[in-house]
Amino acid sequence: RPPRSTLDRSSAASDVYKRQVNDLLFKNYINIEDYINAIKVGKKIIFINPDNKLFFDKLLSCYKLSKKKNEAIKFLNEFLDKNPYSAYAWNELGKVYFEQKKFKESKTCHDFAIISDESFTQSYLELAKIHEKIEDFSKAIYYYKIVDNKNKSSTYSLYRLSRCYEKIEDYDNALKYLNLIIENDPLYEKAWISIAKYYLRKNDHDKAIENLNKALNIISNNY
Repeated sequence: RPPRSTLDRSSAASDVYKRQVNDLLFKNYINIEDYINAIKVGKKIIFINPDNKLFFDKLLSCYKLSKKKNEAIKFLNEFLDKNPYSAYAWNELGKVYFEQKKFKESKTCHDFAIISDESFTQSYLELAKIHEKIEDFSKAIYYYKIVDNKNKSSTYSLYRLSRCYEKIEDYDNALKYLNLIIENDPLYEKAWISIAKYYLRKNDHDKAIENLNKALNIISNNY
């Protein structure tokens, strides 16, 4: 009978081999667009290595490409049963619910993501999107500003923040964030268009035309 250390090394080598085989199978199934089999193999990989976000993203892409949203929900719930503090998984589950317009369920998932990790900025952004969608603009502003305060703001989040201020008719704050956008991303034509609308409300037609022309120049150069 071989010594225990030899058996342990043999078992470890076998596990490594199985992981390598599963990795290759997963990649090959994706390459040939056989998403059903890719999902079967991908789930094995993720449950063995739950922190592998690269494979996690690829597996969720397989669910999306095969249009199996309900199966994706089932998988994410199974995953969270074993990894209840995975902010990443809560966030992904919340996004699937959002796509299905199940806003209450989506909000709950993102709340759990933040409970699991208070620094998880993606779920603050998703909560802002949910509240904007249900037209609770003040709450949407609250969450967009959290993203901004964490220095994780993007052109997208700043633009949505400006739009929420516009919805509650706080046009000066809307302009403040539009100006921040064009400072960082002067080719974002939507910001120039919104600034033009701001000056139209003020009956400052010269500035409105000036900003609209900037937007039109960007659009014509891009197309």
